[in-house]
Amino acid sequence: MLDLIRTKYFHTSPNIVKFGTNSGFTDPSYILPAFYQVWACSDTANAAFWNTAVTDGRAFFHNDVDGNGVCPYQASWTGGQTAGANSDSIRCVVNLMMDYNFFKADPWQSQTYAPKYAAHEKNAGGAEGFCASLLAFGLPAADGKTFADKLWSANVPSHDYWNGVLYMLALLHVSGNFKLYY
Repeated sequence: MLDLIRTKYFHTSPNIVKFGTNSGFTDPSYILPAFYQVWACSDTANAAFWNTAVTDGRAFFHNDVDGNGVCPYQASWTGGQTAGANSDSIRCVVNLMMDYNFFKADPWQSQTYAPKYAAHEKNAGGAEGFCASLLAFGLPAADGKTFADKLWSANVPSHDYWNGVLYMLALLHVSGNFKLYY
């Protein structure tokens, strides 16, 4: 499966996931450095590719987020916006903060990105609140607690799968129950 993903769904140089098999752009919410790092351990024959995808994915976000820390819906391989933000864009928060939580390999994620996006989302609610709860990993405790508290006090979504999934994943992360077993 990883070989199919690697050969069919990735642009090379940089190693960034494609939006579709024939597209000339990416959806930043599909870029998952933490997953690639795990896949490098599982797919040892292609570990160099996955490790490059980790490095390229982390570097991509430095160029991709706008002044508020928001990712666009579509972007060039190097992070230039080709379509504005939409509901998929909030998944970038989860992807960036999951990578920081598990690996803490890119100080930019906590020192630049988390404070920038936190300032933007300080008064947000809904699905953004669930995703933004992961900012608690990258912010000082006093600032991060606000985002974790927003999750703990939220009502359980009951009428649509999207918010339910975001809520469940946020709870797994923030509670320390989303773990890597490899």
